[in-house]
Formats: sequence, C-alpha cells, structure tokens
Amino acid sequence: MEGTPPAIWTHINKAYDAMESTAQDGVYEGFVTKLLTEDLKIPVPYYGKVLRLLTNMGCIEQLQRGGGTSPSRWRLQTKPTLELFERAAEFTPGAKSATLQAKDEVLNRVSALERRLDGVDVKQALFDLQKQLNELQDHTHEGAAVP
Repeated sequence: MEGTPPAIWTHINKAYDAMESTAQDGVYEGFVTKLLTEDLKIPVPYYGKVLRLLTNMGCIEQLQRGGGTSPSRWRLQTKPTLELFERAAEFTPGAKSATLQAKDEVLNRVSALERRLDGVDVKQALFDLQKQLNELQDHTHEGAAVP
C-alpha cells in the first residue's frame, strides 16, 4: 500500500486494541456494536467492514453471536498488520468490481420480477395468451375474403 493507509485502517486498530484491553484469556466478551459505534465513535458505515476485515485478516474469530442483552464472544488471534490488511482488503467487499455490481443489478431485477409475478403461473399465462392469439387469427381468417 503506497502512501497513507485509508481511514478504515485506523478504525481496525482502534477496534482490535479496545477488544484486547478488556479480553480475558484472549477472548473478548461484550457488545461489539456499542463498543465500535458508541465508545470508539467509529462511523456506523464502517462498523461491518471493520469486523469483516478483522475476521478476514485472521485477527479475530467469532465464538458466540450476541443479541439483545446477550454479549458476543470473540477470540483475539493476532494483532492487525498492514500486510494482513492489504491481503484481506483485496478479497473483502467494499468497493465492488464492475462484475459484482452487474451481478447485484441482475439479482435486484430478478427479485423485482419475482415480487411483481407473485402468484402468477407464467407458463399457464403464456399458454392462455397463445390460445387467444390462435383464436383471433382463426377468426380473422374466417372473415377474410377469398380471392
């Protein structure tokens, strides 16, 4: 990585250091969302990416998912390094490639079609339409004058 590391790098280190400071036997137990967004003031849009990168870098591993009043548990495995960050950043969604953006667009369009066609039997609808076209064609030919 040339130049100054991106802001996310600072957030990654702040998050890991905060988790490490309260960890017992290498395991952090707590409310990660609150820790990152409220205590460390990491902007909400960075929250998921910070955890994903720390996981993809091999720095942390989720042992137990929290929720509501239950804390999550995370094993701290290794401190973040720029080398780990650079490798993980290549494979972590963030800035999507054109191919991934196109795939997302297609999936969104298919989902929209599925919602619009909810309950419609497309095969039957096409069969009925063809039947109507055939009847119309037959009716048109019956009324046409023969030369």
